[in-house]
Amino acid sequence: MTVIDITRPLDAVAPWPGEQGFHRELTRTHAVDGWEVARLTLGSHLGTHLDAPAHLLPAGARLGEFGLDPFVGPAVVVDCAEARAVGPRVLDGVELLPGDRVLLKTRNSFRDAVTFNEDFCHPTPALAERLLSLPLSLLGVDGPSVDSFSGEPAVHRLLFTAGLPALENVDLSRVTPGRYRLICLPLSIPAAEGSPCRAVLLRK
Repeated sequence: MTVIDITRPLDAVAPWPGEQGFHRELTRTHAVDGWEVARLTLGSHLGTHLDAPAHLLPAGARLGEFGLDPFVGPAVVVDCAEARAVGPRVLDGVELLPGDRVLLKTRNSFRDAVTFNEDFCHPTPALAERLLSLPLSLLGVDGPSVDSFSGEPAVHRLLFTAGLPALENVDLSRVTPGRYRLICLPLSIPAAEGSPCRAVLLRK
């Protein structure tokens, strides 16, 4: 079994403008205390993370309401080539099954994540609508959001209205398009509207 880590390191990824980045501060040290402990400060949507519907919808589900099923299971990595606004044509010829988790591989995966790039690639509402007809378990992207930097959060709204989570800011630079098993477990914070996660792909 091959395990591919698709998580961006928290200390090497830019936050969304205006949001909290990552900071690790030692509160105990070996030299003074004989052990080491640190305080971690970060935004809930930093780096590779999951969005729950409560991120956008006041009455939307929170991460603790999903259980673990959406975050573990069959996944398909789709090659989106150079498209910035990724439409449904990228799915032509791709075998998708009901319940799949779909990850979109774009040129975002090959860009420097330390700098926030406002022109990141993202799926279009038309692509989201086609995927929702499967039905889908989860949509994942290698950019900081499933929507563009500016404008209405239409893709978020489509996913969240359907009761689905979104996986954002994965690193697919070392992943060949195809079928895998995805594991992307959020932190166990039931009331969270979003959470960093450790995401990996498994392949025999």
